[in-house]
Amino acid sequence: MFRRDEVEGLLAQVREIGASNPLVDIHVHPFAVMGWTGYQPNPETPDLFSAGAFPYKSPSVEAIPGEGQADGSGHGDSLSSRFALFFHRKLYVHSGAEVFRAHMRLSGVGKVLLVPVAGPGEAMESQMEHLVRLFGEREDFVLGYCVPDSIEITSLRDHLAEAVRRYEIRAVKIHPNITGIDPESPGGRERLEGILDAAGANGLKVLIHTGPSPDAPNPEARDYGRLEKLMEIDWGRTRESVVIAHGGAFGLGEGEAEREIMPRLNRLLSRHDHLYADLSGVKFNVLRSMLLKTDHERLLFGSDALYRTQYAEVAKLFHALGANRKAHRSLIRIASINPRNFLGEDHEKPASAAAH
Repeated sequence: MFRRDEVEGLLAQVREIGASNPLVDIHVHPFAVMGWTGYQPNPETPDLFSAGAFPYKSPSVEAIPGEGQADGSGHGDSLSSRFALFFHRKLYVHSGAEVFRAHMRLSGVGKVLLVPVAGPGEAMESQMEHLVRLFGEREDFVLGYCVPDSIEITSLRDHLAEAVRRYEIRAVKIHPNITGIDPESPGGRERLEGILDAAGANGLKVLIHTGPSPDAPNPEARDYGRLEKLMEIDWGRTRESVVIAHGGAFGLGEGEAEREIMPRLNRLLSRHDHLYADLSGVKFNVLRSMLLKTDHERLLFGSDALYRTQYAEVAKLFHALGANRKAHRSLIRIASINPRNFLGEDHEKPASAAAH
């Protein structure tokens, strides 16, 4: 798709923009979504934690392959590449601030939102203790949370209040396909809306996975996150910001995304002024279509790292925007102003908006 020198050129411009307009990635996975394991401090590198014997190698800029050409580094755009990466345990053999800051330096990103995911029957204590240990009390990392399926609906508010107190979380990730929430069943809708209500009561932002997950552990749950199943959810149960992660188009082709997903997404955004869509996990042609057909004030940059390579995702976004002066303004909007608005952070007028 892009030669290494082309990627370097795109990133040089992105880093220049990010130097005066802090860029935020609102969709980063601190640990493997499935196959969670514990970490120990790496004796050789500060802020690096390891769960296996593979040596750590800092990321470096490489060519970005075309769609469907998975290279094992997270560049691949096909569902099969994402499916395979779930089983490439070496992808998350290392974690911690050093791992993600190395990617952030290449990408020009100054802050990330970390979104752990609870699998079926999984409690979150171990993940969250590791999350705080590896990333806590660092200004460039914002901690998220995921509600285990064992928590009763009537206990959701208190449960999230306790998570805020213990872990200082600022957002909740909902993954219907992995955690197993069927939004079309009465119980599933009640649970999903209950999480929205509890998040709002505790001042927490929400991200919800949208799109199919062929790798979900429960085959019946693989399509729970499809956007058509979420259209009747009462998103007004919270006034805190909500992100439709992947814009409803995770892993989908351009045709289906344009025919089925984008019209639904834009209807949701028009109904609810506190909803955003992030651009993580979508194919390049879908990304370009979303940029053309969806209001940029409602879009957020998300990389889906480490399942995808952060610098590759921001380079593709900048290229899809045109990699020109107008693209500077759009990148500032999508990757700086909007994410900081989503997180409720004050910010000044973009430093280069007037110049570009």
